[in-house]
Amino acid sequence: MRIENFVESFREPADVVTARALAPLKVLLDQSFRLLEAGGQGIFPKGQDVDTELTEAARYWNMNASLVPSRTDSKGRIVIVRDLRPRIAEA
Repeated sequence: MRIENFVESFREPADVVTARALAPLKVLLDQSFRLLEAGGQGIFPKGQDVDTELTEAARYWNMNASLVPSRTDSKGRIVIVRDLRPRIAEA
C-alpha cells in the first residue's frame, strides 16, 4: 500500500511514523503530517545531506527536530521530529 493511500484511510493518531530511503524530509513531512499532528513523532534516518533537507523542510514546516548519530552509517543521522505544524505563508 502506498503511503498516500494509507494516510487517507488511517483514522487514528500515530505515536510514531518512520520511513527509510523513501523521500526527502520535506516530502516525508508532507505525507506524514496527518498522522503526526496529534502529537506523534517522526523518526527518519537520513544520509549526509540531512542539513540541506532540514533547511528545505523548515521553509514549509515548523517543528522541533533533533539529530541522533546513525549507528549504521558514519555520515548519516536520524531526524526526530516532534511538534510538526505547517509554516504560515508570509504575505
